[in-house]
Amino acid sequence: MDDSKDTAGAFEAFVRLLHAGRFEQAISRFYDVNIVQVENGGQPVRGREALLAAERAAAKRVLEARIEVRDAVFDARRGLAWGEQQIRFTTLAGERKFLCEAFRQRWQDGVIVEQTFYYEAIETLSE
Repeated sequence: MDDSKDTAGAFEAFVRLLHAGRFEQAISRFYDVNIVQVENGGQPVRGREALLAAERAAAKRVLEARIEVRDAVFDARRGLAWGEQQIRFTTLAGERKFLCEAFRQRWQDGVIVEQTFYYEAIETLSE
């Protein structure tokens, strides 16, 4: 069965959850139980539960966070997504921060099985 349309729809639903700030729900619903994530060529993080734990820990260190996925391209035939996302957040100390990262995702059966992020240093925004 060709599920490329379902997978493209899943990608769009995933992005909507990110834009709504529902990060844990996005991970729970759209990360495969055995997902592999790599950031900047570092060691792979394996498993949805590990990534959920990391997200929960990060959420405890910020007052608010927003993600905007920009310029995303989804190849439904191959189940690949590429794009840029901008993350803005405010730390518990009130500092406003900004991170721009490129991403690559491999989707299968409506969930992300591999994800890679590339980014530079987090910027502190002035008032």
